Amino acid sequence: MNRRSLLCVLAVTYIASSALHSGTAFAYQLNGCKFSGSDPVIPYRFGSLVSNSRVDATQGGGVEWNKESVPPTFKTWGGGGHYKIFVTEGSYVGGWEARIVVNLDNPCPTGVWPDNQREMNWNTPSPGGIGGDAKALKAVATHELGHTLGLAHTSGTTSSGTPSVMRTGMTFWLCGWGNWPFPDDKHGVSAIY
Repeated sequence: MNRRSLLCVLAVTYIASSALHSGTAFAYQLNGCKFSGSDPVIPYRFGSLVSNSRVDATQGGGVEWNKESVPPTFKTWGGGGHYKIFVTEGSYVGGWEARIVVNLDNPCPTGVWPDNQREMNWNTPSPGGIGGDAKALKAVATHELGHTLGLAHTSGTTSSGTPSVMRTGMTFWLCGWGNWPFPDDKHGVSAIY
């Protein structure tokens, strides 16, 4: 068994045993913040220093959410009207690949993102070691866009027995689970909007 397969087996074993010992695992959790409206259109704008691989990953993550039968709709900002997500890339302290910038002291006093906007930061060089792996970058983007929709991190197994794009860590690309929203992610978004 190679190292990648072993890591995948260990991760799945740990997750399954944690769920058995901790009772019912949460399918999804809400972070308390979302965009306004019941079916908003969410344009994202790219800063001038965002690399092509991060642009492609962000657009790919948006496409994955758009394929699902849940509101909202992501699209690239066309220069007219207001964008809702500003995507940047830089070198930041921390081991994260990307993040949604949140004021932890008072993230969403009204339940809607302040000014109905968010900033997404890509961190380079790739601190998590995924580099330019397109599948892994798209999984990260889909995960971060899930945060903008109102989903928080989830752990353990999910109620439908499938993985969640909102899981943290490298499970997606180590286990080949994919880089798209899973049923419980979609249920979470449907509950929010």
